[in-house]
Amino acid sequence: MPQAAEWEDRSIRQYVEGQLRDDDDGVTLVQRVGQERIAGRTHLMYDVHTIKGRWWVITEPTNLYDQEAFPEIDYTLSFHLGLWLRIGERSRVEADDDRREHAEGAWRRYAAAVDAMNTANDSEDFQAVGVKCREALLALVRDNHDAPWVGEVADPPKGDDLKGWMAIFTAKLLPDRRQRAYLKDVTDKTWDIAVGLQHNSNATPLDAEWTLDAVQQVLRSFMLARVKHERGAPPRCTRCRSYCLVGEGEIDVVDDEEGYASWTTCGACGWESERDFEPFENWRTRVGPNLDKYLESVRDAGPMPNDGFRANSGQTSPTDAPPGEDK
Repeated sequence: MPQAAEWEDRSIRQYVEGQLRDDDDGVTLVQRVGQERIAGRTHLMYDVHTIKGRWWVITEPTNLYDQEAFPEIDYTLSFHLGLWLRIGERSRVEADDDRREHAEGAWRRYAAAVDAMNTANDSEDFQAVGVKCREALLALVRDNHDAPWVGEVADPPKGDDLKGWMAIFTAKLLPDRRQRAYLKDVTDKTWDIAVGLQHNSNATPLDAEWTLDAVQQVLRSFMLARVKHERGAPPRCTRCRSYCLVGEGEIDVVDDEEGYASWTTCGACGWESERDFEPFENWRTRVGPNLDKYLESVRDAGPMPNDGFRANSGQTSPTDAPPGEDK
């Protein structure tokens, strides 16, 4: 098993110490002990030693487990996966805020379709799920047909012509013809499935689940297309062209002024950008008295989740906190 990279070690240390929130405890050793790819997600496993005990940390999503309660890593991974599946079921109608804002109305109607499915028993109930799925898809048109990114449309389709509008949306959002064809085709077929469920007097639970999954895929793909269009390509390492860039930072003193130094590290090749330093006094000038109030609240709350604990010195030293979050 490869040793954890420096930035990886630091990230796990900061996570564990942030969860422990104990000034008398801190990480002394981080060892990566396993890696498994399950259902398309890679779960990294770490054995973390602290002053007071030992913990397992498993990623995707990241969580920690006391080794006194979970002595075996295989058992802990199984528990972690079960927890992930339960959380995933609850998050079926959830999405990141920066994505959901691009399809808020559609997502709200999709949540109503999921709620209807949770109480459905008979064919007419499953047909009602189809109606709500159809409404969710049409909400994509209502929410976006007059958006600035769409621009002027010479011959606009009717308001309920989802297929016509999606052809326009994909042409605006996706320069890659294969991605454009995929989103248009999957939308067209999902619309047909939703309308078919609405009129199917012999609809079954599996028919409704199939339709819900298809509509969710359309909404997620559309939101990704919107985010991709707005953000453009992510930054890459100037040395190896990797996307594995990690923002780092620490409290520093330059020319007798205390402040916050930040830089970027490449997780693939170890390249580091130049350090960008900002004195806290500059922050104080910009933010004013609110900074003092914030720092006071931080001190009252105890260690922040991203504080880096130095076990051999007996004191905390933030390594990745935003400017001003000093102890």
